[in-house]
Amino acid sequence: MSKCQYRLCYFTWSHDQMLLRRRNEDDTNDDFFFEGIDYIEIPTMFDEVEVEKPTASDLEYLKTRTEVDNKQVTVLQINGKRYYVVSACVKTEHNFLDVNEVSFSVGFVLSTDLFLPG
Repeated sequence: MSKCQYRLCYFTWSHDQMLLRRRNEDDTNDDFFFEGIDYIEIPTMFDEVEVEKPTASDLEYLKTRTEVDNKQVTVLQINGKRYYVVSACVKTEHNFLDVNEVSFSVGFVLSTDLFLPG
């Protein structure tokens, strides 16, 4: 079985969520789901990826761009270069979802406390 490329297939700024997905030839997915995103520095498509712990140098670099204390810093090593996602949490999953399905909740929060003039 050959591997396909990962793609940035979902992002929402209103919920600070992102899904990186690789669709495999056997119709399965390899997913990275991030929630509570503060900072993203990744390509939109890439092949193989290694997830690594951040080094002191990585953290110093990121501190010039965003707050990293008490955050999940994910380092993605892609083609010899380091890329970053700073988020509240990250989840990896191998699944059998359809290409258009996601394994997390998205949508709008509706409020019943509406202000109506008059």
